[in-house]
Amino acid sequence: MLRAGLTRILCKSDSAVLVKMLNEDTSLAGLYGILADISFNWISRMKNVETDKLIKQILSVELILEQDYWSDLERGA
Repeated sequence: MLRAGLTRILCKSDSAVLVKMLNEDTSLAGLYGILADISFNWISRMKNVETDKLIKQILSVELILEQDYWSDLERGA
C-alpha cells in the first residue's frame, strides 16, 4: 500500500457481519499492523446498488476477456 503512495484506505461493505469481523482486533491479530490504517464501514444495500451493478459489469467483462484469452491459447493464436 505504501508503495502506491496510499497512507489510508476506506473500504465500505453492505455486509455488517464482515465489517464487524474486520474491525475486531482479536480475529486479525497478525494483520493488525497492516489493517490499523484501513477503515471498514458498513453501508446499506440500497446505497450500494450502483456500485454492485458496476462491479458485476466489470467482472463479466473480465470473465469474457479471460475466456477469450484461454480460447486463443488453445487455438494457438
